[in-house]
Order: sequence, then C-alpha cells, then structure tokens
Amino acid sequence: MWRYRVYPKGGFGPLLGCKFLDFLSIFLYYVNMNHEQSIFLTAAKWSLLLLVLTPFIVDKSVFFPFIEGKTIYIRAVVTLALFLLAGFFIFARKEERLSFIARKLCLLKNPTAIFIGLFFVSIAFSAVFAKDSFRAFFGTVERGEGLAGLLFFGGIFFLALLLFERKEWRLFFAAVLIGGLILFTNEISELVKNNWIVRFTGGTMGNPSFLAGYLLFVLFAAFALLEDFLAGRVSWRGVPRPLIILFLGVGALAAAAGIFLTQTRGTYIGLAAGIGAVFLYFGARWLLLKFPAGLRPKIGIAALLLALLLGSYAVFLFWQVASGQDTARASLFPLMFQRAGSFQTRYIAVGVSLNSILPSNEGWGRFLFGWGQDNFNIAYNTYFNPRYFIYENVWFDRAHNKVLDVLVMQGFFGLLAYLGIWVAVLRSGLKSNKLLSAAFLFFIVSYFTHTLFLFDNPSTNIVIFAFFAFAVFRANQDGLTLRPGSGQARSPQGDLLIAENKSDIRAHQLQSAFVRIGTIAAALTALWLFVWATWLPYMQMKNYVKLKASGLPLIEFTAKLDEVFYPYSYIQERIRIDLLKTLPEFPADEGIGKLVSKVMQAADEIMEREPYEPRHPMNAGQILEEVEAYDKAELYYRKALALVPNRPDLLYLLAQNLVIQGKIEEAKAGPLAVLFEQSKAIPKSGILYGAALLYAPEEYQDEAFAILESSLKVPGMMGSLGTAGQLGTALPVMRQIYNDFLALFVQRKDEKNFLAALDTAIKLEEDWEQQKELQLEKGKIEKLPWEDEAGKKSELYKKVREAFPKYGWEVVNVE
Repeated sequence: MWRYRVYPKGGFGPLLGCKFLDFLSIFLYYVNMNHEQSIFLTAAKWSLLLLVLTPFIVDKSVFFPFIEGKTIYIRAVVTLALFLLAGFFIFARKEERLSFIARKLCLLKNPTAIFIGLFFVSIAFSAVFAKDSFRAFFGTVERGEGLAGLLFFGGIFFLALLLFERKEWRLFFAAVLIGGLILFTNEISELVKNNWIVRFTGGTMGNPSFLAGYLLFVLFAAFALLEDFLAGRVSWRGVPRPLIILFLGVGALAAAAGIFLTQTRGTYIGLAAGIGAVFLYFGARWLLLKFPAGLRPKIGIAALLLALLLGSYAVFLFWQVASGQDTARASLFPLMFQRAGSFQTRYIAVGVSLNSILPSNEGWGRFLFGWGQDNFNIAYNTYFNPRYFIYENVWFDRAHNKVLDVLVMQGFFGLLAYLGIWVAVLRSGLKSNKLLSAAFLFFIVSYFTHTLFLFDNPSTNIVIFAFFAFAVFRANQDGLTLRPGSGQARSPQGDLLIAENKSDIRAHQLQSAFVRIGTIAAALTALWLFVWATWLPYMQMKNYVKLKASGLPLIEFTAKLDEVFYPYSYIQERIRIDLLKTLPEFPADEGIGKLVSKVMQAADEIMEREPYEPRHPMNAGQILEEVEAYDKAELYYRKALALVPNRPDLLYLLAQNLVIQGKIEEAKAGPLAVLFEQSKAIPKSGILYGAALLYAPEEYQDEAFAILESSLKVPGMMGSLGTAGQLGTALPVMRQIYNDFLALFVQRKDEKNFLAALDTAIKLEEDWEQQKELQLEKGKIEKLPWEDEAGKKSELYKKVREAFPKYGWEVVNVE
C-alpha cells in the first residue's frame, strides 16, 4: 500500500484513492505550471472560438438538418469549454487561480451580467410553472431551445466573459467577418444558379431571415475591428494598412449586400432604424453642444420626448399599413408590403399574445411568469384568432416577435429582465469612443427591431450572447489597476479585489471558491444535459431515419421500434408523429396490423405525456380515416378541437368526418355552423364549409357550390389557393372539385350553375398553369403537364364557354 502521497492541493487522487488519478493529477499540475498561460485556458479559448463555424454545420441525416446539427455542435463545444475551464480551476496554482478570478469578478458584477442572470432565473421559473413543463425544459427539435438549450447559450456568455481578452475578441470578430464573406459568396452562387433572379433559400442557415439577422452582427464585427485597428491596438503581423482597410470594407459591404439579397423586410426596417438612430443620436449630441451648459438637460429631455412622440406616430402609421387599414401608403412601398399578409398575421399575434397573459384571463401567475419556454403554441391555441386564416393556416410556435415571445413564455418578469439586458448594453456601449458607440447603437437598434418581426435561432443566439459578453468586456476595458509591490488589485471603480488584510483575503477566497465550484457544477450539468437532452435524442433520431430507410420486413421493423422509442426524450414527438403520418406508405403485408397497433400506441403515449398539442390527435384522426375507422377518428378530432375550438381546418376535418358517417345534421349543428358563422368575415372558412359538404348526398351539393362560389369571389381569394401556407396549396384540390361540379351540372343539364362553375374553373386552370410554368422556370419540374395532352385545359374551357350560348349542350364533352 502506498501510504505517503505527494500531490498538488485540489487534485482528484486523494479524494478517490486512485493511484492512476494521483499520477494524472500530479502530471497535469506540473504541465500546467510550466506554461506561461494555462494549457486549460488556452484550449478553452480555442474551443469557444470554434463556435464561429456553427452557421456552416448542416446534418442531413436527421430532422431539421439546419437546426439539429448546429444544436449538437454548440452543446458539444460549450461542454468541452466548461470542462477545460473547470480543469484550470482544479489544476492551476493557487496564485494563478486567485489572480484570474480577481480580474474577472468585476465583470460578473456588471449590470448586463446581472440582468442576464435574472433572465435565466425567469426562464427557470416559467419552466416550473409551465403548462407543459417537459417541453419547457427540453424544448423542441426545430428551435433547439427550452431551458436546457438556452442554458448552453448562457454558458457561451459566461465563458466568453471569463476567457476572452482583446486578442480573443479580435480573433472572434475576424472569424465572424470571414464567415460572413463565405455566406455572402454562397448567396451569390445561388443567385447565379437562378439566372440572377433574387430567390435565396437561406444556404447553410436554412432560412433567409436567419441569415439576415446573422449578417447584422457581421456588420458590427467589421466596425468593432475597425475601431480596434484605428486605435492602434491590433497587431496584423506586417499586413499593409490598405489591405486591412480593404478586408474590413469588403466584409462590411458583403454583409450589407447579403442582407438585401435575403429579402427579409423586417431586417430592412431594422437596418434603416439602426442607421437612423446613429444619425439622430450624434446629430442631437452635436446640436446640444451649441447650447449653454445650463440649458442642455432641459433641451435634451424635450428632444427625447419629441423623438418618442414622433417614433410612436411612426409605429402607429406602420401598423395602420401592416394591418391593411391604410392601403394608400402601402402602395408607396410595394417591396415592403407586397405580402402584407405576413405583417397582418403579426398584427393579429399581438392581440393573441396580450390576451394570453392578461391577469383577467389567466391570473397573475401567467402574467408574471408566463406559459413556459416553448409553450407559446399552447397560449396561441388557447386564444386562437380565426382571422389568421384570412392570411395563413400555419401552426405558430412563436409570435414572430421576440418581445411578445418573451412576454408570453416568461411573463412580465422575464420581459423586464430581457429589456434590462438591452438597456444595460446600450448604456455601456454609448460610453465608448464615437466609432464603437455608433457601432453599438446601430447593432442594438437594428437587431432589436429585426427581432420585432422574427425570432432567434442557434446561430444568432451564439453571436447575441457573445455580443453581450463583449459589451461587458468593453465596459470594463481598463481591467484592473495594480499597485506595484502591494499585492493589491482594484477594479476601474476602485473596488479592492485582492488585499493584504485577512478579512478581504477571506472574502476573496470565498468568492474564488464560489466561482470554482460553480464552474465545475456547470460543467457537470452541461455534460448531463449533453448526454441526456442532446446526444440520446440525436442518436434516436439518426437510428430512426436509418431504420426507416432499411427496407426491413414489417415484422422486423416493428420489433426494432422500441430501440428508437425509448427512453422517452423530447425528440419522440417528431419520431412518432412522422411514423404515424407515413403509415399509409407501408405495404399492406402480414405485419401491417402489428405496425399500426404499435404506432397508434406510441401516438397515444405522446398525447398522454404532452396533452396540449392538438396536432397529435389531428394526425391520428387523419391516419384512422385512411383505414376508414371514421368513428375512432371522430374521437381524436374532438380531442383536438377541445384544445383549439375555433380553428377552421380542425372544424373542417370533424365536419367532413361526420358527413362521411352520415351525421349530416350533427355536422350542420356543430362544426359547420361555426364555419358558416366564420365565413362572413373569413372566406376560407366558407370554402372549407363547402368542401366538407361535398361528401354529402346530391341534395346538399347546390348549397356546397353556392358557398364555394361566394367565397372564391372575394378579392384575392382565388390567387391565394396556390400559395403555401394558405389552404395547404389547395389549388389542385379545387380544380378537381370544379371538374366534379361541371360533370354534375352537365348530367343535370343545369345551365346556370354549369356556366358559373365553368367561369371559375377557367380561372382555377389559369392559376394552376401559371404555377406550373413558374415551377418549370425554377427547375422544379422537367416539363409542363399539358405537353402530353391536347393542350391547356383553360383554353379548352374558354372555347366551350364561347360556343355554349350558340350550340348549347352539344359542345360539352362529359369526359
């Protein structure tokens, strides 16, 4: 037995009684001691810098390849960096450790850091009191957030605050700028492929709006580097000054051009707001200096009030246009409001969001702490406004407005913390020199405005939390003031951080211990979250995709499903619903019965564990209708409608189901009655009413045709049928419906209804043909469908329409 051990204080060996760990502890201690800077710190810094590669990470082997690949990469890098920092705290010499913490403690006391801490406290509180706590904690695969995911972004802030000095910030901004140039090059390559028609898909970001928000930060990075270069603090290893200026200029211009190529109107508004804020602020400062010192405070307050008044009026005018109440001004900005529906859905979202947190509706708990992270969809469904269907029929899981997202998911407390972060950053940023303060003001105003129309994603979350850390760093840019020979260190505010008297030393040692233990605890927590909340779901997803593509016989396939179904993780929602929706694609051989039973059992488990998502019972009902189990499907549709009672597409599904079962009067007294009432203000509800009645006996067809005709004649309704997000690209369905109506009216020799149906059918065919020609131009189809036929059906219908008054039914071919 080796009884006498020599080890550095803080090693693992004595704690665990392991000879190998004794040796490892001593080895790491002396390796660490014999370097000018800790190898742990150096490795942690470089690992954190690797996050700049995130925008380029794409994993096509899983769902949401532009999100999930980035999510697992971010969490792996942050976990690694935390363990490396923890290694420094464990193995570094006491003096080095105390000195490091002394230099960083003042950063953790910065108002921005405090507000970020409060922000995460609000997320934790909202998760505890959430409707769906499981989803609030683990998040969703398509967003990569939840409390678990956001903690990793908080880790980025914490790590950047502790690890990055001027050199690391320069490297980070330079890497971001180079990345921005690569992203812009990708945009240009897509532009060339599209014959110089601006139609960008988002590249490796997966969404043009995500890229636009990221490029705003690239602009900030260019100006931050420029400020550092002009101040003479940057060492470029002999690179000529003109080349440096050229690099920064090209990077900034590429970012600005890239933003315009994304065609993200919310970012355009943010860009204009940021530039306007810079000119207004510095113009006002210049004017103030012209007045006597005694008058400046009064004039400043008056100018601020005037700016708030004018800003409020501008917001009022904007919402008048966005909500469709001012079409005259909308025509002046065709690029901005050519798809005003997207603005109007956001306008409606404001009302839905506010209704969901009003104390009179939900009590003070929801008002203060919100519905929980990634629970916005529950609030959205609870207070669903069917007017959404005038413009879109998508399922919202975000308000497309960051302020509303925070308010709904984290409540008033979370919103105060969130706004406090931005105010603290702005306040500290404006204290910098003119160039950097202008860059801070521009980015804060432009990005904040950008998020009023959109939401964050993994790539932008990285740069935003890094930006917050940089703001804290610059607010404390002078670091510490050391008294030669005294062993004392003071912050820029004069606070004593290391002192010679025992009470101060003891206090500092306690703070040091808190930071050390906190970092080690954070590293262990990150590891647990990475394994359980990231790697396990990720592998379940990959294994499911592989299993689905394996081509195994159904009996073997069904037997292997438990390997991807358990343990239950946040990805199960996507795996099981995907399998449920693709059941009709499986061959009907001897194993199909067991597979259907297994999948329905798995779907029921989702609905039991996460009972607030109406799409799960809706999908189950649609699959049951595939096998003509209409009575069971009805139960699932009613379960979905209980969660969102006035949603038109769910009302349609239940109405259609009841009509098929022969329960026509029950349908007319229930879901059809609601759709009919909605149709007075929402034409699409009228279309759904008519479509549901198509499954009824012939005596109901005239009623179905009449309401379809009146709904389709609403201005703009016909063109919306082929638009994704409207009625699920309903144009092909409506073509078939009107072909059936034409056949019915020919059979009945109903001249009036036949001609009315023919007029509508001509418009439907023209819209469909135009859509196909556009798809051919984009390369989505190889040839036009009517090339192998007699010609365009719209032309045939027009000939019939012209000849009918003269020749009557003789010109009509029932086929």
